[in-house]
Amino acid sequence: MTAINVYHYDAFSTIPNQGNPAGVCMRDISPRRSQVQWRTR
Repeated sequence: MTAINVYHYDAFSTIPNQGNPAGVCMRDISPRRSQVQWRTR
């Protein structure tokens, strides 16, 4: 399995660590459905 960089993003806030947290993964190709579902468990 390849490593994936996940970036933390605070939505709906201009103050760091005060918004709704989200994990953002930027890739040139989309992961397979099985990979996405595995990460949600």
